[in-house]
Amino acid sequence: MRALRRRDAAFIREQVTGPSMTPMVDVTLVILIFFMATATVAGREWLFPVTPEAPTEAAPEPAPSGLGVPSPIIELSLSVVDGQTVCSGAQLRAITIENLAGALGRVLAGVDTSSLTFVIVPEDGVPYEAVVRARAAVKTAGVETVGLR
Repeated sequence: MRALRRRDAAFIREQVTGPSMTPMVDVTLVILIFFMATATVAGREWLFPVTPEAPTEAAPEPAPSGLGVPSPIIELSLSVVDGQTVCSGAQLRAITIENLAGALGRVLAGVDTSSLTFVIVPEDGVPYEAVVRARAAVKTAGVETVGLR
């Protein structure tokens, strides 16, 4: 009867095949918790509010043209109206970010954009994502020199 039911340590070691999974599971859970904690901290960086304390990029200095006349600087104001970011400036009034590239393309049709300088001026409370999208829209319209104030 004793031969049928062996419960000593040597018999148990003989039945265990392969490595123990417990250390691997422990390490995997620690790594998972680390990445989850890191992702929550990094997730808040997607929408920085633009405040006076935030680092800003200086507006580019206007380059003089061949006649000594400085290139025109056009300010594009960003503000939040009813929870939506709108742009004003460059003959535009309350244009949404989604429509900005098309509206600028129509306004700048036939204009030499190589001498233009756009400066984006966001008001307090404008999400940083809107600033980036406005800059991309201005670049899409053909303006190469874009600053941020």
